[in-house]
Amino acid sequence: MPALYRGTEFRSRGEPLLNLHPAESTSADARQTVLDPIAKLNKKHRQPYPGKTDLEARIRNYELAARMQLHAENLLDLSGETAATQKMYGLDNPLTADYGTRCLMTRRMVEAGVRYVQLMPPIKPQVMPWDQHRNLQEEIHVIAPRVDQPSAALIRDLFQRGLLDEVIVMWTGEFGRLPISQLKNGCDHNRYAFTTLVAGEGL
Repeated sequence: MPALYRGTEFRSRGEPLLNLHPAESTSADARQTVLDPIAKLNKKHRQPYPGKTDLEARIRNYELAARMQLHAENLLDLSGETAATQKMYGLDNPLTADYGTRCLMTRRMVEAGVRYVQLMPPIKPQVMPWDQHRNLQEEIHVIAPRVDQPSAALIRDLFQRGLLDEVIVMWTGEFGRLPISQLKNGCDHNRYAFTTLVAGEGL
């Protein structure tokens, strides 16, 4: 796929979107004085390289970022959510708060019309949290409680808001696991057995 289709990364801690605000505030007229020449240069550099997607993607991303400055903060501000909703997503529990925040941000993005959201789990206990070759039982017991409640809450929340009629949620880890042990305490990949949950759009 061309670079144009790369996603925009959000964070569940700290500033959700980096570099959303300029280091020094400027007036709208001053910003436009800078943006107009940039737009002309972008147009000039687009023409000789119609097959190159990196420049086009960068331009689109910057334009998207400019539009997001107007809406992103409100979209990702979870303080207006009810206490019941925050509790449903597990934001009141340190174990589930991180992934719960990601799930609740996802629901808000879907509500706002974002067409595709890829939601990643916390990387602990390791960089690939579902890839338990060496310490299967212990690592599953670490990652599963972090994601179970928030994942269920996202589906329930989309359903009760009527959004699940037009949204598909697909939840999956990586490869399944063999029913025999590997290295005493882990299991190798089993490409014939995945655990995948699909909900929405009448499924």
